[in-house]
Amino acid sequence: MPRCAFARAICRTMPPLDPIAGKAEHQKACWVDVTDPKEQAYADKRRNARLEALRAAIKASEDAIVQTS
Repeated sequence: MPRCAFARAICRTMPPLDPIAGKAEHQKACWVDVTDPKEQAYADKRRNARLEALRAAIKASEDAIVQTS
């Protein structure tokens, strides 16, 4: 799973490099406009889902440890 919460299937291909405004020596490569509120909401939803999955995995691990004690 990609680390980026904005990631989509298209992210498996390399987007064109774009200059970063005000920083001529830097470029970015991203298919998503991360400043779009809809994209931010999508990313928040993915972050929350990951957090819930992590919490569930930790809980299951803790339960397994308690059962073996």
